[in-house]
Amino acid sequence: MEEDKKAEAAEFTATIRRLEQEIGELSYKIEQGCEERLADCRVHMDYNSGNVAYFREDTGELVTSRSMTPEERQTSLPVEPDEPEPEEAQGVPGGEPLEAEAEGTMP
Repeated sequence: MEEDKKAEAAEFTATIRRLEQEIGELSYKIEQGCEERLADCRVHMDYNSGNVAYFREDTGELVTSRSMTPEERQTSLPVEPDEPEPEEAQGVPGGEPLEAEAEGTMP
């Protein structure tokens, strides 16, 4: 019976600590007048004005905006990849020769 009493007291103590922590967190939110939460945002880059705007996905509300960095202002041109050299296409550079290369039957 004494052990049951100690176990219940420990359980109540843990519950009280958890509730006190929750009260502290809620009090902080009330003092600050807000609560931070993660929200999915869409980024809009306006190259004409040089601004970047972040809009909430769920409400469309403007969250924040800023000026573009020099790197963001730099646009890239579409470039087609180079075609591999014929020698590179036949085998792996620095690797083992293909069977035809090893047998000397390559043209």
